[in-house]
Amino acid sequence: MYKKQILKTLHQNKDEYVSQDHLASEVGISKTQLTDEIRKLEEEGYKIDSSVEKGYCLIKTPNQLLPYEIQEDLSTSYIGREIHYYPEVDSTNEVAKRLAQEGVPEGTIVIAESQRRGRGRRGKNGYHPLEGCG
Repeated sequence: MYKKQILKTLHQNKDEYVSQDHLASEVGISKTQLTDEIRKLEEEGYKIDSSVEKGYCLIKTPNQLLPYEIQEDLSTSYIGREIHYYPEVDSTNEVAKRLAQEGVPEGTIVIAESQRRGRGRRGKNGYHPLEGCG
């Protein structure tokens, strides 16, 4: 919940330190909660430098399909406003169907780092988009 707000502030101040007091106040949490949230972001792969005197500085974002990193650059009015991220699923299409039945809004995106039983175009199994044509 707070991660998105923290990342937004850190991105807005890219390459600059944001004081712990300012960041905690901006997000509306205590400094202890902020420290916990920063730790969680680091566990997700964010590189955040911290200094008692200066605060926090976003050094590097993870090389993953994380929702905030995608939403940050979207200029669409409805596609991608809600993103469901999974490290691994059987099939993103199956997850999308289930979510649609649960009533997620139109334009919702389902992404996964990997699929166990995903299919390519025309239902072909074993589709690997990063492998070249042989």
